[in-house]
Amino acid sequence: MKTQDSAANISSEVISSEVGSRDFEDIFGRKKAQRSAKRIVSERNVSGEISGDIISEESVSEEVIFEEIVSKKVVSGKVISEEGRDLWASRYRKRVFLDDMYETRLRGRARRPSRAVAYSNVCDEPRKTRLARDGSPYLGALTVSGPSRTRLARRSRPTLGGRQRFRGFTLLEMIGVLAIMSILAAVIIPNVLKSIDAAAVKAEIQTTQNLAEALKSYWRTNGTIPTTAIPPATINWGTQLAGAAGLSPHEVVTTQWGSMRTYVVDPASGSSPRIMIISSMRTGLAVPTQISLNNAARFADVWDTSDGVIPSGASATLWTSWSTVTAPFLIVQRVKLDTVVTDYVTSEASIMSSLGDAVKQYLRVNGQLPTTTIPPASINWTTQLANFTQFSPNDVLLTKRGLKRVYVIEPYTWPAKPMRAMLLSSMSPGRDVPTAASINSNGNYFNDIWQTQNGVIPNGSSAILWTAWSASTAPFLTIQRINLSDIYTTDLQALTIALNNRTSTTIGYRFTEYTTGIVTLGTVSPTATTPAVPTAHPKDKLELYRDSARAQLDYTYIFSSGVSNARTFDFEDTTPPSTPRWYAK
Repeated sequence: MKTQDSAANISSEVISSEVGSRDFEDIFGRKKAQRSAKRIVSERNVSGEISGDIISEESVSEEVIFEEIVSKKVVSGKVISEEGRDLWASRYRKRVFLDDMYETRLRGRARRPSRAVAYSNVCDEPRKTRLARDGSPYLGALTVSGPSRTRLARRSRPTLGGRQRFRGFTLLEMIGVLAIMSILAAVIIPNVLKSIDAAAVKAEIQTTQNLAEALKSYWRTNGTIPTTAIPPATINWGTQLAGAAGLSPHEVVTTQWGSMRTYVVDPASGSSPRIMIISSMRTGLAVPTQISLNNAARFADVWDTSDGVIPSGASATLWTSWSTVTAPFLIVQRVKLDTVVTDYVTSEASIMSSLGDAVKQYLRVNGQLPTTTIPPASINWTTQLANFTQFSPNDVLLTKRGLKRVYVIEPYTWPAKPMRAMLLSSMSPGRDVPTAASINSNGNYFNDIWQTQNGVIPNGSSAILWTAWSASTAPFLTIQRINLSDIYTTDLQALTIALNNRTSTTIGYRFTEYTTGIVTLGTVSPTATTPAVPTAHPKDKLELYRDSARAQLDYTYIFSSGVSNARTFDFEDTTPPSTPRWYAK
């Protein structure tokens, strides 16, 4: 016999045609039913598991009809006797009753009417058959497992009217459950709260570290630190730091618990600012304000105190509400900008060095130094140097802090050439360097500044120009010294001018310096061995006259770069007079 899919989960009890007996245990005994099922399967070659259907031995003899019974779950009158049908119906009502009771218990043991009468009534009324739509009794899994039936019977009591009543929790049981829950809560809740506090402290430490990095970024961008003003001021440290930190101003100045952070700058930090961001992660415990910590001794006390310890030195009076128990909830983020300042000043020194090289290159190419005029003049030293650097004229003039650089040339007297120049810049907010005019107002100021070491404020003859500066701000002063002597001795060699006159006529001359346009006039009675005029430099202009009154110009010569170290002019008396009488050898 072939086993059908729909025949699965049929109870393993097989009942013979002798079903008239009311001895339930003898007829429906589990072990006996299992033995009968095994015998039928072995004799009829039925594969699979037989469970749930009560079949008479007559039906087993007809294999085709038995297969129909198993697959379609329909009772055929030709196969099963009347007593068999009655028992099928009785067993079905028992399954409905027990399944209903089990579902009721799963739904919270609510009281509801049973769909069948008591268990005893099910067995006493076997002929009240529940029929299918086609008039035949239902087949199927009519048995209920022993444990389920036993639990239902043990937990229920029959009441009047055939209803089942389930017993609820007793007061003692409820008290026991509540006691267990209280013990578990007492053990678990403190650990949970500690974990929450530890997570909050860790998150706050991470936030203050991000604020410290934002402070450094703000300093690099703006060349200064945020203001110490606090809300409700329109401009405060929260609004200034919000962009660099990627947070809202409110998130900058307050913790996730809603307490205010304190932002304080060391009053004695000088050129390398020290900053602290202090916050509390303990509800009801506030940190000291910026005003109360704006003292060098108190700031140093908090700065030098180890993490997890309450300050006990000069600022001890500010921490009276704190203790060793609450110390872990105090977060102090220390920010030292010395390395940032060093990098910033180093960057400015590199820029100044590039500008110094540009001055030398400009002199090599043009034979003169850049003009000392400043913006807004259309031609000024920034526009002239911009062509020899990668910077714009504005970047040549201004530092990253927006302060002006100063370009100054050593004072000199023609025909001498300027051999030194300087570039000066300030990286300290609110402190400008002296102007070129003030430096050149005294012949000794330039030399005093030139000879002062780096990192020191000049205190000689030019000390009057540096009253706004001090030792603490000296690191922010950058001086680029430009020595031009090598340019004049190599690329732009000076010329010795000799005039040879074949007669004893006194002649006149005029020198125009290309660098500054200074004009020098004079007369000379040259001989073949005596230099007639001072030393000249490339691109200087020489004009020679046939008379001492400089009325009749004979020759004009502009010196070019790369000429030899000496130049001789010979006088030749020729006619007509329009012919030049001087020529260069």
